[in-house]
Amino acid sequence: MSVQGLTVVLDPGHGGYDQGAMGPNGANESQVALSIAKKTQLYLSSTVDVYLTRTEDKALTNPQEEALLKTDDFQERAAWARSGIASFIGVNLHFLPDLDYSYQETPLVKLIRKANLTEHFEKNKPVTVEMLADILDKLGIL
Repeated sequence: MSVQGLTVVLDPGHGGYDQGAMGPNGANESQVALSIAKKTQLYLSSTVDVYLTRTEDKALTNPQEEALLKTDDFQERAAWARSGIASFIGVNLHFLPDLDYSYQETPLVKLIRKANLTEHFEKNKPVTVEMLADILDKLGIL
């Protein structure tokens, strides 16, 4: 069975100076994670495109990326990406995010606010296609 156009990215974590946990008998988390990721890549590569974030025992930790990872906005975007995974497996997680953020708003919340439709949406209720169409229409996109 082939899944056309599907890409899988595997992150074996750790590497280089960051060896991760050490088992009681000397198993190194960094090396074991890389070995498992490479084997997983081998098994999956006949049906999907597979990429590894690292292919050798070296550290990757980039100071600009680290700074980004520490921001609430990036963490929110990364967490919200789960909706793509959920959609792929057939689960609907398209809920309206909490409108009381003290940091940067998500793109969906910005659209709702710009369209002056916040009173029409309830927290943690599914956003329907009709609601999205109302937002886009109100913004003059449709």
